[in-house]
Amino acid sequence: MADPAATGESELREALARAEDPCEPALELVGLLAAAERHREALAVLATARRRSSDSRLAVAQAAVHRDLGERHLAVRELEQLEAGSGSMPPGVLFELAELQWLEGCGPAALATASRLRAAHAGSPWLEANDGALRVLEHEVASRAEPCRILVRDLLGNLRGARDTGIRLATLEALWQIGDPAARGDGSTLRWRVLAIACGDETAAVRARAVELAEPGLDDPLGFCQAALGDGSPAVRATAARNALRLLGAGAVPLLAAALVEESQPEAFCALHDALVDHFGPVVALAPGDAHAAAGRAAAVAAWRRRWGP
Repeated sequence: MADPAATGESELREALARAEDPCEPALELVGLLAAAERHREALAVLATARRRSSDSRLAVAQAAVHRDLGERHLAVRELEQLEAGSGSMPPGVLFELAELQWLEGCGPAALATASRLRAAHAGSPWLEANDGALRVLEHEVASRAEPCRILVRDLLGNLRGARDTGIRLATLEALWQIGDPAARGDGSTLRWRVLAIACGDETAAVRARAVELAEPGLDDPLGFCQAALGDGSPAVRATAARNALRLLGAGAVPLLAAALVEESQPEAFCALHDALVDHFGPVVALAPGDAHAAAGRAAAVAAWRRRWGP
């Protein structure tokens, strides 16, 4: 059966190529890609669409994608250019610009944007509904030297796009605590999204920590363990070996066994061996140094195979 998401993406890409004005299919496709954590591809779609359409919604969408990638300075630039060119913007977009300017350390600019919002949209339903949030932002900007709060959305942006590995690791830890299912009804959903982002990180340390944090209850624990045990980093594979039994129980054993046969890096080999010992008991010994030599690893694999039987 065809994957509905893949089918929808294909249809949207065809519509994007055919449409006289590609704005609508582009916005739909961007939403689909962002939901699948494919934000860079979403930016490419927007770049293509903006060559053929001047619809301001594409600029707003591009700013949103930049924000979700932690590239808030680019989001600010996009929205400031849009306001300068159009002379007016919807109140929600102006509010987002003020938020972003404040997060980027531009307090005076944030207050000026908030003032323009109030002047341009006085008495509007949006302002009546969101006056409290705007007042909170204005008070914080006027009374503090730097932001004292950051939305989960922007923490996710930091996790996706912060240049410093230490910041991404710290953000991963913070989001994991925010997403505690015992503390929030939607915490579990947030946690799995955090794992999806962190497991795609370019740095092994971030991926390894995400694999270490993973808990039973994943939507697809088997697929998660398979991917982690096949990671390009031995540190991530070792972490996956240590967590596989907790995630899959006895169902992890075939994965661990198959991975042991293929593993050539000592750290990961030892972790796989230890995980099998945790399940079966110390029925196979691994002498010091065995994992560092091909012959030693082969001997250990042969011993495990005798334990498993034909």
